[in-house]
Amino acid sequence: DMARNRTWGDELTLRACVEAFGCVTHVVTSEAQNWYLVYRPDSPPEPASVAQLCEKNKLPTPKPGKDIFINYISPIHYNAVAALVTSP
Repeated sequence: DMARNRTWGDELTLRACVEAFGCVTHVVTSEAQNWYLVYRPDSPPEPASVAQLCEKNKLPTPKPGKDIFINYISPIHYNAVAALVTSP
């Protein structure tokens, strides 16, 4: 269900994605004490299993250890953060 637009997840869902895809996720939050969190997989998944999962869900296969950046507006909402790349 998480592959559908407008489907909400929580910290447990985020942790599951980190484990499934083997990515490193950086979270900037609105909380003063825990304003920056990093989630790393406990053990990197097998590249073949990630490729199979992505193919099944029609997703591009991420590079192992890819860094993802999101923000969290406490207590209810995550947003993707994308770099603005400009030409020199």
